Amino acid sequence: MVAHLLDLTLDHYRVETVRTPSGGLSEDRVHLGKVDVRPSQPSAQERALARTAVGPQQGQAELTQPVYVEADEDVRRGDELEDPVTGVVRRVVARLRPSEEDAYLRLDVEVHQPEPTVEEVS
Repeated sequence: MVAHLLDLTLDHYRVETVRTPSGGLSEDRVHLGKVDVRPSQPSAQERALARTAVGPQQGQAELTQPVYVEADEDVRRGDELEDPVTGVVRRVVARLRPSEEDAYLRLDVEVHQPEPTVEEVS
């Protein structure tokens, strides 16, 4: 129902845990495909905190964001939605359904920006 509003395509990943032959556990980050989403804007409080750049709050700021997807998408808590262009990863912390059935699925996500990398000098 909201397909025309979904304006960003992200890679969908899920961590799968399997038992190894030696009795341990192995975790693999599995690419499940692509998901079309509609990210919402950060809250006013988060925007104000990001603008201040003063004190320890800047480095410890958590950026959360609602993201909307089609109601039938198989996205679960703990899944990661990664922007292939910017490298920004959105980790799903909650799934919320609206009061109207099959309208959309709201995901509350934590936004993780990629760490800067230092290029090697040859």
